[in-house]
Amino acid sequence: MKRAMIIGGLAGFVLALLGAFWNAPVAWPGALFRASVAALVGGSLARWLVRVTADCLRQARSATRNSRAPAVLAAKPNPAKP
Repeated sequence: MKRAMIIGGLAGFVLALLGAFWNAPVAWPGALFRASVAALVGGSLARWLVRVTADCLRQARSATRNSRAPAVLAAKPNPAKP
């Protein structure tokens, strides 16, 4: 989670800083403020995305385990096959 928040924050900061100077010249304090807000938002979104992805993978893994276990235990050999 920490890595996702750091990477999202850095990506948001850099993109906002580049975007501020790409369109029109902006004063440094305004650009840094926008970049810091974008870092906060980017970090929060990255953390949320990683959490949702991890929860979905955890649910899929537990569903696979739960659905496979009864089938293996209930499997009986077919007497028609030699």
